[in-house]
Amino acid sequence: MPGKAGKWKGKASVLSRGGRSRPRGAPAEGHEKRALSWTKWGTIAGIVSTVIAVISIVFFLADRLAPPEAVPRTPVPRTSGEDSPPKPDSTCPRGSVCLWPGWESAGKIWVWSPGMGQMIKLPGYLRDHVGSFDAQAPACFVDTESGERRSAAVQDWSERYTDVGRFGRIMDVIRIAC
Repeated sequence: MPGKAGKWKGKASVLSRGGRSRPRGAPAEGHEKRALSWTKWGTIAGIVSTVIAVISIVFFLADRLAPPEAVPRTPVPRTSGEDSPPKPDSTCPRGSVCLWPGWESAGKIWVWSPGMGQMIKLPGYLRDHVGSFDAQAPACFVDTESGERRSAAVQDWSERYTDVGRFGRIMDVIRIAC
């Protein structure tokens, strides 16, 4: 097949399926379409995963970096009294402060007492994630990044301390006094 050999620069022809010859190095029929199809779907999957990653990053940054004035502040911590619901029975030992990572005292409890030291960093699973607390001793909650502090008196409590604008989202240290 001198005509085709000239087209493929002198390469010898190869017998392909169906008995038709094709130049050596030329793709078999149908392979071009399949390769194009895989390339197309690979590109689409790459674009979709990139868009999902960018959206996730935007939501994370919007949640973490929102300026304090854009987030409504509610009175924190909530104490039992006329304008708040009655406090549930305390499971926290007298003279200590109990912290949980989840709302409504859910998750692994961490108990702090003034005898543990003047200033204690919260364990990693509680830093910026205190979902609820029960204070049976006076304490001071601190955010070291901003320097902001919240005092907690005996019998102060919150079951949803990581709600938007609540201090459980940013606190990372507990102290004896503010």
